Amino acid sequence: MSNGDEKVCATVRDALTAHKMDFHEGDIQHATKFTVKSGAQAASINVYNSGKLHVEGKLGDLKTWLEQLKESIEKGNGGPVALLPAEIEKFPQTLRDRVSRVR
Repeated sequence: MSNGDEKVCATVRDALTAHKMDFHEGDIQHATKFTVKSGAQAASINVYNSGKLHVEGKLGDLKTWLEQLKESIEKGNGGPVALLPAEIEKFPQTLRDRVSRVR
């Protein structure tokens, strides 16, 4: 059982998994911290037991995406769908990998 609100933690976890994000989940005082990495960037989103969300990290595309995720969850919309620059860079290789599996 995590320290953060279970329902909100599940929503964050599902969004990060759906977007194939590299993340680690750990408990901190009164919250669950999701540390996310994308390329050289790292940021985190904390889910408190009250359901409150807080984004931390160096300003960049990843932190911006996590802030959009926070907004979406707070509004009840799920998660953002935009690709991060690191995903865009990997896109040609991802396509090659998927096409080779289909053949």
